[in-house]
Amino acid sequence: MDKQSLALGNDASETQSVLSRCEHGIGWEECESANCQEIWRLYQRAIQEESRQRADWVATQKARARRGKKKSQYELALEKARIANREDYDIKLRRENDGQDSEIDAGAKLLRDVFPDEITLRAAVQFRAVTLRQAELLEAYFDSDDGLANYKRWNAIGQKIGCSGRTVEREFRTLVEKFLKSRSKKAGDGYSTAIEVHIRGERKPRYYRRHSVCFGEWKREWSELITDKKLIRELHRKRVLMTRSKKTPILSSRVNWLFGELIRVFANEVPQPEHVPPEGINAADWEYNVRRAWLILERKHAGPWTALEVYRALGRGARQCAACRTLLIRGFRINGSRITRARQFCDDACKMKTERRKKNSTR
Repeated sequence: MDKQSLALGNDASETQSVLSRCEHGIGWEECESANCQEIWRLYQRAIQEESRQRADWVATQKARARRGKKKSQYELALEKARIANREDYDIKLRRENDGQDSEIDAGAKLLRDVFPDEITLRAAVQFRAVTLRQAELLEAYFDSDDGLANYKRWNAIGQKIGCSGRTVEREFRTLVEKFLKSRSKKAGDGYSTAIEVHIRGERKPRYYRRHSVCFGEWKREWSELITDKKLIRELHRKRVLMTRSKKTPILSSRVNWLFGELIRVFANEVPQPEHVPPEGINAADWEYNVRRAWLILERKHAGPWTALEVYRALGRGARQCAACRTLLIRGFRINGSRITRARQFCDDACKMKTERRKKNSTR
């Protein structure tokens, strides 16, 4: 490109006219000429370079001001303790005046290690490690310009995801606290992949498989009941490390037991009941309850349904038992009688327990 094609002079009025319109009499951004488009891109790059130099100058002035400030004895001792424990000093140490920039810069680099790709970030949303807004914040932060000052980056990300710059900064610090700050581990018997539970009154123990998922310092654990006898024998044969415990069963009311059996019938991830109809419920009542539950679920949406969806659909609008807080699913039948809206207790045992509590409180 010829340098003389950009006719810029020292005159302010001439410069203003050149910047506003090209030689074709059209705005630089709107002109379709390749030469004019290249001139416009060069001008935009010059503006970005000038803003970066200004941000670097501001950062240099702050660094010079901090360099002359003396540290207290507490800060020096804290630094030695953190370095001795091999912890990340840039994230762990917070200063009231100047610790924010280094913390955010180091946090951005380490959060990139926790969420290296979009699939990992989507998995974190699925396991509820991050919210949808926090996921959008991380995606926008990884794609943002590193040359901008922090407060400008917060505002730019906030405009992109639909919130304020202060909200973006607060959410980012929450992410750094959750995924990068190490926490003290509780003392225990060590981690095992299986759990053996002995329940009083049952001859055979129950076995659970332990699962876990981890994103940085965030960790979630849950257990899954093992019903396959071949798998249980395989665990014993391989001598898998197990955590053993003893529990006392809690008797459930008839309403709570019926609610659980309906969830087992309609939830796709829960093992189906062994006896249909279940023991203790006559065939007529069971057929009526299953038909009513199916109509309620079909009114919500077509199957298959999860256990949470069945629980919310059947228990919607139900009042709780005044004693054990069980949901009284109205409209269903037990022993030939329907559960009405006016019912206050699961059974006579809950009613007697409430009366005893009232008598003891009045003494």
